[in-house]
Amino acid sequence: MSPKKESIFFNFLFWVLLIGAVLAYNFHQIGHFGPVSVHSWRQADSASFALRYYQDGMEFFSPKVHNMQGGQGEAVAEFPIMYYLAAALYHLFGPKPILLRLLNFALLALGLFALFRLLRRLLDSWAMALLLPMLILGVPVLIFYGYNFLPNSVGFGFTLLAAGAFFRYQRSGKMGHYYLMCGLALLGALIKISVLIPFLALAGTLFLEKLLPARQETMKTPGWGGFLASSLAVIGLVGFWYKWAADYNLAHQSSVLMTSIRPFWQMAKEDFDYSMLVITGPYRYWEIILSKYTLWLFMGLWILELALFRKIPRPAYLFLALLSLGVLSFLALFFSQLLVHGYYWIDVLALLVYVFALALWLMKTSMPRAFHHWAFGLALSAFVVFNLNFCRSMMERFYSAEYLSDINPGFFKQEELQAFYREHGISYDSTLVNVGPDLTPNLSLYYLNLRGWNRRLENNFKDANVIWQANNNVDYFVVVDTAYFQQEGLERTFSCPRLVFNESIYFFDIRGFRNEGE
Repeated sequence: MSPKKESIFFNFLFWVLLIGAVLAYNFHQIGHFGPVSVHSWRQADSASFALRYYQDGMEFFSPKVHNMQGGQGEAVAEFPIMYYLAAALYHLFGPKPILLRLLNFALLALGLFALFRLLRRLLDSWAMALLLPMLILGVPVLIFYGYNFLPNSVGFGFTLLAAGAFFRYQRSGKMGHYYLMCGLALLGALIKISVLIPFLALAGTLFLEKLLPARQETMKTPGWGGFLASSLAVIGLVGFWYKWAADYNLAHQSSVLMTSIRPFWQMAKEDFDYSMLVITGPYRYWEIILSKYTLWLFMGLWILELALFRKIPRPAYLFLALLSLGVLSFLALFFSQLLVHGYYWIDVLALLVYVFALALWLMKTSMPRAFHHWAFGLALSAFVVFNLNFCRSMMERFYSAEYLSDINPGFFKQEELQAFYREHGISYDSTLVNVGPDLTPNLSLYYLNLRGWNRRLENNFKDANVIWQANNNVDYFVVVDTAYFQQEGLERTFSCPRLVFNESIYFFDIRGFRNEGE
C-alpha cells in the first residue's frame, strides 16, 4: 500500500472506530436528554447559558443564566464561546440539547484525531498510533462530560490540538505552527483555565532549553522575542478574562459560579479526612473517572519515567517534571472540590496522555523488536478494548434509572411542559417564578425555561415569604417535589388555584398576594 493510501485508510479507520465507540455508548439515544445524572447542577448552568443567549439577543459579553440572583441572571465563569456557538445553532435548528452536546464532543474528537496524527509521526506506526486515542475514549469521566454541556472536555480537546500544532513546529521549524499552538492553547485556557498547565509546562521547558542550550539540539525553540511575546500574550489574555469574569460576577452580586480556588489547607480536618477516605478507600470512587487497572498502569509508568531521567531526552523530561508539578498544584488548589466536581479530573488528563505517549516512544526506541511484535500490539489492543467496554458499562450506569431518578419525570417532557404553561398565559418573557425545592440554581428553571429563583426545602419558609415574593414581582410559585406539600406554614399558598403538569409539577399563581403586608 502506498503511503498516501495508507494515510487515507488509517484516517478513515480512526473515524470508523470513534463512531463505533460512540454508538456503543448510545450517544444516539441519550442526545435528547437535558442536564441529568452526575452533577446535573453544573450541567444545567452550562445549558442555561446557551439557552439564554438564544432567547436574549446574542449579546456575547452579557452572559446570563435562568436564575435571577444576579439582577437579570448575569453570571459567568469560563469564556462562553461554546455556549454562544450553540445558541447560533439553536437559531438554525431550534433549541435542542443535542446541539451543545455534539458541539462539545466535536472539539474533543478533533483533539483525539490530532493526537492520532501526532503519534503516527512519533511512533512511525499507524496501528500503534490508533491505540492511545482509543484508550482515551475509554475514560468514563471524559466521555460522559465530553458528550454533555460542560466545557472541560473542550479545553482538553484544545490541549491536544495545541500539542499537534507544536509537534508540527518541531518538524518544520515554521513559527506559524508555533503561534497556532499558542492560539489554540489560549482558546483552551479561556474556556478552562487548567489548560494553562501544559502550556506553562511547555513554556518553562522552552525557557530552560534556551537558557541552558544542549550541545546537540533536541528541540526547536523560537527566538526570545517571539517566545516571550507569545507566552505573555497567552497568560495576559487569560488573566484579563478571568479578572473580567470576577468583576462581572461581583458587579451583579452573582455567586452562581465559582471563580476562586478551594485548596486542601482551607478544609476542616474531618472534611479532608473524609475526602481522603473516599478517594483511597474501598468506595469504587475511581470507576467514575477511569478503570482502576488503567490508573495503576498510569501510576507505575509515571513513577518509572520520573526515575528514568538519564534515558529520556532533556526537553521531554523537563516537560514531564513541570507538567507533573502543575497537575499536583492544581489538585492541591481544588482538592476540596474533587469529590463533588468529578469533571475536574478531565483537567489533568494531559498528564495521563503524555505519560502513555512517552512510554510508547521509550519502548519504540529502547526495545524496537518488542514494540513491533504482534504479541505486544495484541496485548495493548486487548487492554484498549477492556477500557472501552468498561466505559460502555459506566455510561449505561450513568443513564440508568438509578441516576435519572433525581430528575422530576415531568422534565423529560420538556417541550410538552413548555407548551402546557404557554397555553395558560405563562411565558419566558413576562413571567417570573420561584421553584422549590431545588438545591441547584438552574436545573428546574432550565427545564421550565422560565426566569426566576430556586428555593430549598426549608422549614422557615412560610406564606409570609410567598407574599413578600409576590410583592417583588414573582408571579408563580412552582413546586417540583411533592415533599414540599408536607411543609407547615404554606397552607394558604397551596390552597390557591393551580396548574398541574404530569401530576408532578405544580404552578401556584401568587399574583393575588400582591399589595398584602405592605
